[in-house]
Amino acid sequence: MKSNHEKILKSAQDLRWDIGADFHEKTMEALYTDATRITDRAVTYPDEKPRFDLDRTIDKLVTSRVWGFPLMILMQHSLMVRKLVDMKLQGTGRLNANTRYQVTLLSLGQTQ
Repeated sequence: MKSNHEKILKSAQDLRWDIGADFHEKTMEALYTDATRITDRAVTYPDEKPRFDLDRTIDKLVTSRVWGFPLMILMQHSLMVRKLVDMKLQGTGRLNANTRYQVTLLSLGQTQ
């Protein structure tokens, strides 16, 4: 009677030959292809025009000297107004979704 270890080793050996002899080569080729794709997206070269990157653009706006503080104040104000409207809705139920929308527009300095 064969032991469990021998059965497992036999099964692994059979599966290895079922996979094919070039399994490792195909796996490494796929790995390097993915690495090349990621590198091409991440690396910029001096002679190329930089690609548009939404994260980098948002970061430049939010951290700029001109737009940084006004954007942060605007976001803080709109969040505060939104929280006040939610509190009002929970308290008396007088405000509806349309009123909430109008208050949000007013907090952003816009009118309908």
